Amino acid sequence: IVEANTPVIKYILDETWGILCELNESQVKSLSNLNTIDFTICEDGFQTNAEFELINIDNQTFAMIHMDQYIQNYLDERFLSVELTWQATEGFKIPLTAITNKEFFVVPIQYFTKGEDANTLGLLVEEIDEETGVADYIFRSSTIYHNDGLYYYIDPSEFRHGQRVLFPDSFTMYTIELAETLEGVYNINKGYAQFRRIERITQNDEYCLVKNNTEYGLKQFDHIALDASDAVDSGIIY
Repeated sequence: IVEANTPVIKYILDETWGILCELNESQVKSLSNLNTIDFTICEDGFQTNAEFELINIDNQTFAMIHMDQYIQNYLDERFLSVELTWQATEGFKIPLTAITNKEFFVVPIQYFTKGEDANTLGLLVEEIDEETGVADYIFRSSTIYHNDGLYYYIDPSEFRHGQRVLFPDSFTMYTIELAETLEGVYNINKGYAQFRRIERITQNDEYCLVKNNTEYGLKQFDHIALDASDAVDSGIIY
């Protein structure tokens, strides 16, 4: 305890110091078997590696990173922003605000066929002539958003609920009505919003690491909408 306006000096006699990082449950689980960690100090982009231990304070788990050098760079700092790296898995780092959900029709893979150009996938859609009642089957291309091994996920705007499609070279029919939801972001490379599915690896309170180069997903150098709530599906970006 000192009087107001009294100079106070702190002597730092060595370079032993620590960084205390609050962790969520997922991070605690991932770090429980490790003794060292790579991390970046965001204020200056400095990257290094150090030993750490998990400690509990008031029922909250922290990573205490033990440092024995570089203290001279941060003498004036009370808090530091630190990005921890503890896994070899690579992915794309995206803000949580960019993530949204979209519902898709699902159709068994075997019902899809190729168009006249032999490259475009689509479905043989049943069209009934209102005057004669005769059914015809018209090829309609479809945009594929995901393949789970059994079904292709297609955009509901391209087909109607209850629409029937023909199994190629047979009389078997499938009615489009089953829907599933995918998590993803809006790709804006072409100047308008296009949904792209993502697969999460891990996340913190602000960002998420997702798998890269997934089928029908994000590719390196893709541009995405920062806030999915402001994007309109297929809407032009100004």
